[in-house]
Amino acid sequence: MKKKRQKSLVTLIAVFLLLSVGGFFFKDSLIGNGGKLMSFMTTIRRQYQLEVPPILAAKASALNMTQHWKGQYGHFVLVAQPNSSYFRQADGRKILGTLGISDRVKVLFVKPYKSEDDELDGVPRWVFVSSESGRKLYGWMRENKLAYKTHFEPLTNWDFQSNWHFSKQQFKADVVVYDNARFQMNWNASGNGLHLKGAPQGRFYQYEKLLWAKMEKPSIWEHFFYQQGNAIYVESFLSKTEQKVRPNL
Repeated sequence: MKKKRQKSLVTLIAVFLLLSVGGFFFKDSLIGNGGKLMSFMTTIRRQYQLEVPPILAAKASALNMTQHWKGQYGHFVLVAQPNSSYFRQADGRKILGTLGISDRVKVLFVKPYKSEDDELDGVPRWVFVSSESGRKLYGWMRENKLAYKTHFEPLTNWDFQSNWHFSKQQFKADVVVYDNARFQMNWNASGNGLHLKGAPQGRFYQYEKLLWAKMEKPSIWEHFFYQQGNAIYVESFLSKTEQKVRPNL
């Protein structure tokens, strides 16, 4: 019993250090915009079995944010494959759960290679990830399960339906895609007494089954999709329910 109490005390100290210096090493606050300390502490307690990375040994340079997208909750990347497991420790033994293709995650820590041989051989590094907002810690994943900006290549032709509609909460958009994979997105959104609309243009980029509607002008509203056969699905934005894009009539 005494050893358990000592272990609990050590864990609480580690959490305090995490909260104190996390913003410096992680670039983005773990709590996220508008987050509260108590809710984050509750998350830690619920995931008490999770091995938190060695914060004091972290190097900010290990997180190359130029490869990440930046949204309303800070930086994020995408899960590239369906049913991607995350683990309690960086050893691949204890699975804590799975994430779906196109889920957004925040990379909080990149574990350095054990040796130069691992780096030369291209062994995937272990990364510690949370939800996009940073309020829910997931655990450890292999980096090759994630998609970064640099993974995507521009499409030069479009083999899917060319005129379709999708929605994300209050955001609704009609998309016209041309044969060369360029698009125009006519959107509108409302909330908190505001009514907004726009008609940006851009080009579709692809990595494996993921599609990125890359705007000509940067925006915090990024839109991602994924393929299943000949169908296109909207990213799993705040929902685990698959949503297929609908053709415009």
